[in-house]
Amino acid sequence: DENAWYHEYVEYVFVNNIMTGLTDTIFGVDDKLSRAQFATTLYRIEGKPAVTYSEKFKDVPDGLFYTNPVMWASADGVNVISGYENGNFGPDDKLT
Repeated sequence: DENAWYHEYVEYVFVNNIMTGLTDTIFGVDDKLSRAQFATTLYRIEGKPAVTYSEKFKDVPDGLFYTNPVMWASADGVNVISGYENGNFGPDDKLT
């Protein structure tokens, strides 16, 4: 909705490839953000720094849209998101 208070902000993150939305026509403004989506957003804001894949988390395989963002966000020196004690990252878990 072009009259919604958030329209200009959604447009900004979309145009600047920070967030892409759920589909080509649905952004999901009322949806909760997953840990994978959050890591991806921060990773894109930082300019998609180079990362090396490792099997750091049992539930983060190589080659998914959030693999590099999770590797970056949980790396030493960055560490904005950590995994769980059970060895998982929980990419689909929602932020609270």
